Amino acid sequence: MPTYDVAIIGGGIVGLATAYRLTEQHPDTSVVVLEKEEQVAAHQTSHNSGVIHSGVFYEPGSLKAENCREGKRALVEFCEREGIDYEMCGKVVVATDESEVAGLDRIEAKGHANQIDCTRIGPERLYEREPHVQGVAALEVPSAGIVDYEAVAEALADGVTDRGHSGQTGGEVRDLHVTPNHVTVDTTTGAVQARHAVNCAGLYADR
Repeated sequence: MPTYDVAIIGGGIVGLATAYRLTEQHPDTSVVVLEKEEQVAAHQTSHNSGVIHSGVFYEPGSLKAENCREGKRALVEFCEREGIDYEMCGKVVVATDESEVAGLDRIEAKGHANQIDCTRIGPERLYEREPHVQGVAALEVPSAGIVDYEAVAEALADGVTDRGHSGQTGGEVRDLHVTPNHVTVDTTTGAVQARHAVNCAGLYADR
């Protein structure tokens, strides 16, 4: 039975980023990523809007706000280093009528508290920025962007295997057997053993 220090369940962007950072910071730790599909990033990672979030919505001082800002910085650096296309196209957060202006005020206050560049604009500037949207006011947030997260995931996977670690696709995890010293992970293509298992299976994490 193959044996590793860490088995990571799930080959989406969370599992692959976990494996990438773990093998970067602890190169002597043996890691395997277990993915049930025949390729990585087959589910939510490659089926989303591809937004690079600015963090304008998050509670100031929260870990979510901090991690969003740091994650955006790290993602852009990774894309630059790996030659992955991305675009910091910005976004507008729109109040479609007067009843939504108070909510826009709260978002703007959070943005400023989180030190995010966001500017209140009126209907004329909104039309210039996005002619297919109508509203009474909006926030222009230039630090939001878009990226192909499937390409990001594939680059993360390549980085893990280039460091000599393993990735197994096409084997669905069916059971875990935990002892004080190790975890045996049963998959449809065979079992692996590890000192630690990390569940990054997304919507399937509780199955």
